[in-house]
Amino acid sequence: MVATVKLKHVDRTDSGGWRYRRRIPTPLVEVTGKAWFRHYFEAKTEAALVGEYPKAEAAFAKLVKEAKASLSAVETQSPREAWFAAKVEADAMTAGVVGLENDEDDYDRREVVAESLMGVPDKALTVVALMDPERPAPAHTLQDARNIYLKERLGDDEDGRKRLDWVFKRVEEALGDLTKLPLKGLKREHARKVRDHLLQSEKKGGGTLAPATVERYLNPITAAVSVALREFDLAGEVANPFDKLSVGSGGKEALQNESDKRDPLPADVINAMRERLSSGAVRLPEIGLIWRLLEGTGCRMSEVTGLLVDDVDVTSGLPHIRIQWNEDRRLKTQVSIRSVPLVGDALDAAKEALELPREGRALFPRYSGKRGGDGASQILMKHLRTITKNPRHTNHSLRHNMKDRLVTADVPELVQNLLLGHTLGGEGNTAYGGDRAKLVVTTKALKKALGLPE
Repeated sequence: MVATVKLKHVDRTDSGGWRYRRRIPTPLVEVTGKAWFRHYFEAKTEAALVGEYPKAEAAFAKLVKEAKASLSAVETQSPREAWFAAKVEADAMTAGVVGLENDEDDYDRREVVAESLMGVPDKALTVVALMDPERPAPAHTLQDARNIYLKERLGDDEDGRKRLDWVFKRVEEALGDLTKLPLKGLKREHARKVRDHLLQSEKKGGGTLAPATVERYLNPITAAVSVALREFDLAGEVANPFDKLSVGSGGKEALQNESDKRDPLPADVINAMRERLSSGAVRLPEIGLIWRLLEGTGCRMSEVTGLLVDDVDVTSGLPHIRIQWNEDRRLKTQVSIRSVPLVGDALDAAKEALELPREGRALFPRYSGKRGGDGASQILMKHLRTITKNPRHTNHSLRHNMKDRLVTADVPELVQNLLLGHTLGGEGNTAYGGDRAKLVVTTKALKKALGLPE
């Protein structure tokens, strides 16, 4: 008699493997961006499955814990925001008072409410608002700048909010309580303190943050203060002290050369990756298809993993993928929205991807979430590192390969930018007319770059 392993939340996939599939608690669905948690096991035997099962359980528990923390997180109010909230509460409570000898006497009503709140925890500011409603509001602070930037610029962008939280924690370490730093009192000295603190901050793996990294971290601080000065009508009174702040001799140069940290992949590395991804070393076919689309289009990782089935056209005279915003994929810039031709092996890969079993609209359901691109990137990097240890060789190197092919094929820079989603500049958006005209031009250019017949 053969014993069969029964594990909760585990079922078989159509390909014969095992999958951990568990519903995410309803209150957390909006936070996580998905209704189900899925983990596809690498195990080939039931014994191996039992050993791998705790990892899936732990990953689910971690997701739920982080989602709950995010859901329960309350944004820190600035003194100004707290004052106006107290005034609103005071007015609402005053309006509910009836039965006084003179109901029209607003001061009497406020006094009655204030007396009832004396000694009540967290109501001291409401009492002040009741008794002194004309009291001037506190000045705008750096906390107001952070809060208005979250509201006006980041919205529900969880990744962006996390990055801003990290950056402003560093600001608080350098300058102290954000609620006690009036925007009108910010000086260049404050900006330099933040910069110097970041330059001395430790990074993972040892050492301190590079100047280029510090400059990137200063960008959202600068942007938050600029938005605050504009939204609070302070732009004419206060200069942004973070604007044009020099990070040092290596800062801008290092930032401008950031792309140089990645090299195009040599032909032998690309060939070895193709062979590896088509072999038994890769259990999930999506990974190999994603690589082929990256190689054949020059797209960014998130642009490929975020594709929906409706974004893929393989039947018209001009096969292409449409890179556009959706709920799981935000685009880097406006010019990132574009149609990218599918030719050669990339067209074959797209056709194969459309034949994959799926639930929902995503072309690659396993990697379609907000962090799906990171998951696919990590898996591909593990395979790439078995072939090359060069730290300048990454998945993103394929965009450099495509750039090189376009350059050596004498493709005009404007057409290169149309293909790669780079800034067009000037009249670039209308240089080739409508979307179809652009697709005709870019298809010819891509075929030329890849050495394919027109």
